[in-house]
Amino acid sequence: MNYLFLYTKHKNIYKYYLYKNTNFKKKFILNIKQNKYKFLKKLVKIYRILGLYPFKNNIINFK
Repeated sequence: MNYLFLYTKHKNIYKYYLYKNTNFKKKFILNIKQNKYKFLKKLVKIYRILGLYPFKNNIINFK
């Protein structure tokens, strides 16, 4: 899967979601600055929360 494509496809949804949850937004921005893999992990969590894609742990493996 192309994670960057998934992000750009629904980035307006994420901006809205993160704007609504300011505490989560602050942590999320810090993780983006620290590590891209942490950012992708958070991105998958957001997809799960919003119910856009039913990700499974065995499909996406982060090391």
